[in-house]
Amino acid sequence: MKKILVPVDFSSVCGDAVRFAIQLAEKNNAEITLLNSVHFDYFSDYQFTSFDSATSLMDDIRETMKVKVKEYVKKFDTRLKINTLVIESTLVNSIKELVKDEGYDLVVIGTHGSKGLQEAIVGSNTERVVRHAPCPVISVPSKSEATKIKRIMIPLDIREIKDSFLDKVASLQKQFNARIEF
Repeated sequence: MKKILVPVDFSSVCGDAVRFAIQLAEKNNAEITLLNSVHFDYFSDYQFTSFDSATSLMDDIRETMKVKVKEYVKKFDTRLKINTLVIESTLVNSIKELVKDEGYDLVVIGTHGSKGLQEAIVGSNTERVVRHAPCPVISVPSKSEATKIKRIMIPLDIREIKDSFLDKVASLQKQFNARIEF
């Protein structure tokens, strides 16, 4: 495990996920990248005064987020260099592209645990990332520590499993000395 991707939205559970990823990265001499995904759905009945103003708005948001993510890094006490990235795309698509193009081995993402009607209607970003990321994903509940993992659950469709995925899971299992459940 050499490259860890951590989606950030600046929430408290996101901070816990970053701290968790730092613990893993320090133990494995790995690289961390914090990803902020900026996505705007354009609805045809919403009228901008011009296309330039919509483009300008997205440029402003993207530049603001770049600064905010770089500032966010300063919150964490680590000797590691933490890379930052802001992409204009949906979170799942951003992660899929980065894992494929940049070779990330692992995604670490915070989770609040959506419940009830909210989850039924909207779902959660974490759930979508776990379901669609082409590499292992660790979903980190609040205040979790990398040193306390005892079980690893792997939801999968056996028809889609790849040896490279299993190799990464085996590496995590060995590192945590954890039990794997499929």
